[in-house]
Amino acid sequence: MSITSAYEQFRALHERPGAFVMPNAWDGASAVLLKQAGFEALGSSSFAIAAAMGRQDGAHAVSLADSIANAALLSRVTGLPVNGDLEDGYGPTPEDCVATVEAAVAGGLVAWQFAGNVCGGFFWGWAADRFGRRFNALGFLMAALAIAFFLAAPTNLLLLRGIGFIYGGTLCASVIWGPWLAELYPPHLKSTAASIFNWGRIISFFAPLITAGIANRFGLATAMLSASLSFSVAACIWLMQRETLAKQRT
Repeated sequence: MSITSAYEQFRALHERPGAFVMPNAWDGASAVLLKQAGFEALGSSSFAIAAAMGRQDGAHAVSLADSIANAALLSRVTGLPVNGDLEDGYGPTPEDCVATVEAAVAGGLVAWQFAGNVCGGFFWGWAADRFGRRFNALGFLMAALAIAFFLAAPTNLLLLRGIGFIYGGTLCASVIWGPWLAELYPPHLKSTAASIFNWGRIISFFAPLITAGIANRFGLATAMLSASLSFSVAACIWLMQRETLAKQRT
């Protein structure tokens, strides 16, 4: 169910005569059982999630990401609109509450990014074999632009989904790094080249921690812009490397 259709269905339940009952589910199985019982909408429950995880309710012991993932699961397995229990908004200020709501909306956009990942993996592999290994640097430049467009875009779900899809697709431009490094190194060091490619996972491990630190100190928009800058710098470094496709053809 799309965010728009879920909103319209949930609003219709409020506007029709009489009242409706909206029970709390805590996992996929309970959500399906409640749907089969005839309920037309569900609510997530911070207490139920916390209890299932052995944590304390109301103390942010359950992260915002976990709360959003749980609500998304309830909606995904039932197709029903879900009212999310997000504790106290995960912060003492109105700005914190706004960020929490925005994160909940963004949770619905992640699926579009994953869809872009699937399509992008095939496209960038095909492109690198026809236009050269350095051609895929275009993907990182597009990722940088997608982040900037996302920050400047109006609140239009169709547009935001499109940006999410494109961003997910551009991230897969790096699928050729492993084989490309093997081509850049002399034959007796090809295995070493492949291992160097895996060293990049160190960056993948620390990048979310660094980005989260920037977001906490300077705001989410600044963190996203820093990511856009990082993609641009990476694309420039990419273009500075030696092209190997022509050599492979000769």
